[in-house]
Amino acid sequence: MKKLVLSAVAILAISFASCGGNKAQEEATQEVEAVQEEVITEVKAATDSAVQVVDSLVNETVAQ
Repeated sequence: MKKLVLSAVAILAISFASCGGNKAQEEATQEVEAVQEEVITEVKAATDSAVQVVDSLVNETVAQ
């Protein structure tokens, strides 16, 4: 009888532990996605400004 109760407690403990892991993983995924969006925005802004600089240099060279 003790083995049966101990087995049931172990199964419940494992079940609760495995259910809580998904929540942490979802939070981590959301955090990673937020950082990715921020990095993409920063890279896009830097790229746009670099394109503007190159475009102005090309226009100056063509004008001369």
